[in-house]
Amino acid sequence: CPAALLTMVAQAACFGDKNAVTPLQAVWLAAAVNLAGDLLLVPVLGMGLAGAALATVLAQYTGLGYILIRVAKRQRELYPWGGELEGGRLLSVPGRRDLREFVSFAGPAFFALLGKVVSFSSMTYAAAGDGTSGLAAHQVVLQLFFFFCKFGDSVSSTAQTFLPAAIAANDYRSVRATVARCLTMAFTLGLVDSVLAGVIPLFGASLFTTDAAVVASMRSITPLLCTSLLFHATVMSLEGVLFACRSTVWLAVSYISTTLLFTSSMYIARGRGVP
Repeated sequence: CPAALLTMVAQAACFGDKNAVTPLQAVWLAAAVNLAGDLLLVPVLGMGLAGAALATVLAQYTGLGYILIRVAKRQRELYPWGGELEGGRLLSVPGRRDLREFVSFAGPAFFALLGKVVSFSSMTYAAAGDGTSGLAAHQVVLQLFFFFCKFGDSVSSTAQTFLPAAIAANDYRSVRATVARCLTMAFTLGLVDSVLAGVIPLFGASLFTTDAAVVASMRSITPLLCTSLLFHATVMSLEGVLFACRSTVWLAVSYISTTLLFTSSMYIARGRGVP
């Protein structure tokens, strides 16, 4: 969706300006519009799934409009006469130099993110081989993982927000201090996430299903869920450091290598009948 893509770009601009409030306000505004749209379009107007989809689209464009207005206002504050920005415009067609610089950074980052998508898709494919119960348990645990991942992702965003200025100023003392704080916060979050995520399948599986087979499958893979979340925040903080240092090529190579190793090992294990 164009609105979702533009919103992510505008959010990144806000984080680069050390402004986390505007993206939060945009999210809450979009959520309110989505809820109001669902209540109006689905039960009142009887539009069903089409109404829910329309409410989602309206919410996305509402959040996008709000965050673009705030970004444009901030731009005018920083560059009242255009300044370093081309014509002082919020949106402009990039030149060849800007495009080459963008591709040199975004290209490796794309392959790094692609590795994550391939890994998660491969896990789902493998879980489907365990039947309905195994796949259902996998989906519940995977959604729990994604939910708690957001806390670790915030550490990555923090590193990408605060490190570039210190790196550009060659203030390596601040760089080391920021990295140390991010790693400390990441390990703490990983520990908390691991414990909370493990408690849910073990003691709250009935919140998701009453099927005994699904519950048993969920509990059997809970140790893997806890272990993954224990290290996830730390990995994400280091990923944020690499993004801040613009070391995306190394990041892409590492993700591609681990993805190939992970998927090949998984398919070999499945081919030999390992559950």
